[in-house]
Amino acid sequence: MAHRYFEESSHTEAYALYRPTYPESVYDAILKYCYESSGLMEAELELAVDFGCGSGQSTLPLGKYFKKVIGLDVSPEQIKYAPKHVSNVSFQVGPSEDLSFLEDDTVDLITVAQALHWMDLNKFYSEVEKKLKPGGVFVAYGYGKNIPDIQEADALQNQVKISV
Repeated sequence: MAHRYFEESSHTEAYALYRPTYPESVYDAILKYCYESSGLMEAELELAVDFGCGSGQSTLPLGKYFKKVIGLDVSPEQIKYAPKHVSNVSFQVGPSEDLSFLEDDTVDLITVAQALHWMDLNKFYSEVEKKLKPGGVFVAYGYGKNIPDIQEADALQNQVKISV
């Protein structure tokens, strides 16, 4: 069995307090891409799902833009420290490779912030493809330069310049 991190109470409490957040410009860039890709207007974005959400640092800001946001993490301890005060944002425990709790073609945005390396990528990407609406967007982001594991994504990243 693989060793799992951030699951003891003391670790998750420290993680919730000290994990860096992302600037608003990151979410502005993500939303701009969502609108361009889907052709939707601001009030029409229905569902965002943040995988590997930890205690919600990357999940919570999405609540300002989507009617419903779900944060998912494999660690019950991490979810215990997630915020409970936002009516359109919820959190649940589960693996990112099992998206059976979502209907196909229903998600506008799927995000992974600094957690992609924990996932079985073949299973995860297969599920993402099924769950995103036509024009839906998948965004993986983190601190510093991320290196896509798919050649086409790497080429696209080199073409697209988003200032953050």
